[in-house]
Amino acid sequence: MSNISRMRFYLFRDSRTCEKRPLLQLSSFSSLAVVMEIGRNLRRLCWFHILPYWRTFVVFLTPILLLPVPLIGTQEALTGYVVVIMAVYWMTEALPLPITSLLPIIAFPLLGIMNTGQVCMNYFSETVVMFIGGLMVGLAVEYSNLHKRIALRVLMLVGTDPKWLMMGFMSVTMLLSMFVSNTGACAMICPIVEALVQELFHKNSQENEGEDKTQLTAEENQVVREEFADDDDDGRSRRARRVRVTLLLSIAYSANIGGTGTLIGSTPQLALKGIVEELYGEDNDLSFSSWMLVLMPAVLISTALTWVWLQFLLSGFKCQKQIENGVKSQSARVKNLIRTKYQELGPTSFNEKTILFLFPVLVMLWMFRDPKFIAGWGSLFSKKIGDSVPVLLIILILFILPIKPDFWCFRSAGSENERPKASPAMLTWEFMHEKLPWGLVLLLGSGFALSDASKISGLSKWLGHQLAALQVLPPFSILIICCMLTTWMTEIVSNTATANIVLPILAQMADTIHVNPLYLMIPAAATCCYTFVLPVGTPANAIVYNSARMKPLDMVKAGIVTKMMSVLILCVVMETIGRGIFPVNIIESSLNANNSTSL
Repeated sequence: MSNISRMRFYLFRDSRTCEKRPLLQLSSFSSLAVVMEIGRNLRRLCWFHILPYWRTFVVFLTPILLLPVPLIGTQEALTGYVVVIMAVYWMTEALPLPITSLLPIIAFPLLGIMNTGQVCMNYFSETVVMFIGGLMVGLAVEYSNLHKRIALRVLMLVGTDPKWLMMGFMSVTMLLSMFVSNTGACAMICPIVEALVQELFHKNSQENEGEDKTQLTAEENQVVREEFADDDDDGRSRRARRVRVTLLLSIAYSANIGGTGTLIGSTPQLALKGIVEELYGEDNDLSFSSWMLVLMPAVLISTALTWVWLQFLLSGFKCQKQIENGVKSQSARVKNLIRTKYQELGPTSFNEKTILFLFPVLVMLWMFRDPKFIAGWGSLFSKKIGDSVPVLLIILILFILPIKPDFWCFRSAGSENERPKASPAMLTWEFMHEKLPWGLVLLLGSGFALSDASKISGLSKWLGHQLAALQVLPPFSILIICCMLTTWMTEIVSNTATANIVLPILAQMADTIHVNPLYLMIPAAATCCYTFVLPVGTPANAIVYNSARMKPLDMVKAGIVTKMMSVLILCVVMETIGRGIFPVNIIESSLNANNSTSL
């Protein structure tokens, strides 16, 4: 009996001290002591031997645990096996997202679903080229500093009242994010917010009114952030923190909302475009103009109501009280700061003027290539012209034109006898190569590969039949359910990965219940960008979260209402305006005719 009571079972060795530690030690016959001993050792085992390597466990265990699925032996099961593995990797980020995006090139040929050439074509389709071109145009705006000039000019017009400053920031960010990446637009505006808040609420602003405070270094901003965050007893610091947090949240939210305003604003829209063309052919109703007709009203309404909600959180519509002490001097300092920063940009350069001209030209070319209600300029050519053609034409022009012309009539007065100097182009490949997010290109292409494989293997049709039970619900109810599920999923999964997973399923479900696929897919693609609750949802959220040093509850409290409100507005707009552009009810035979339906 005594031998049994002292029994030890050695199951692992402590990695830090190389000392054997018992997983189970029976020092008595007390069951409670045994359970507590097991619990302590299991916690130690998990903490030191499992948690540090959880990504490795996910990578290796996921395919093993899902092995029963491919053993079914059908093409649908094999494709589903790959799709589920990629979904798990995307959600957990056990592997980098771009690396996970390369799995179709390996898996589909080995499993006999598609050959390598078919898979690789999806990674450089016409939609991917359009995506690359759109990113390059956005980077061209950034390279010229035109975005800063526009932002500062708008702020000079709206005044220094915090509620109008918030409206100005949101308007500029919303506009920029339609054509520039949401992350880039947010990163550009955040330093301006920090500078303005410091001028509004700096403790010594009135004492040092005569000093030049318009130039802010990173160290000064850091000191001010710590001062605002730590000095809870100071009423000015608390008000400053509240204003700064709300202004920065407004930037992130308007960037996420504004990114849905155009077909190139965010990657989920381009994922939608590629998937629709893959499933139904290029002759469909989804175009740059039709997207804007539906989404722009939703963007404007959502941005306005988000401003109202954030203004309520800030001060209950009494924003003027935030700066009532020394309001005149502080208002003058803020105006001086904006004016000084605007003057530092100097006169409008030839580069900015050219991009300011070419950018609207590009938008017009996109909108009127095939506007549907009239014959577009694309009909003048015998071959079909895609949206990638005008954007690459503009990019080519930017790589040709000099950033500062010094020839013929462009030469400055008095320099006729001097030797002309060669000027660099408006865009350089070094800048593009450094700034272009090539990982997103792979992520977008993998979604098209998954969609193509699902169609070839029959997985999409099988999923559609499983979801046919939803046919008893009204289309509007189905729309709300799909958008709500998508927008909460994208809080923990990247928006592009969410679109790649959800959109092919919605397409086949719509075919099964006899609803226009675009009626469900367009709002679902837009809600992939409605990430307002968690800092990890988008890079824009992470930027403002770190910059403001806000509490998680700050973003959760503001984001839940913004999310629900934006989703409902989008669904209502799709049910009203969208019905006129994309009719809900369609004939089944038209969906399956030659697999190239005009939606």
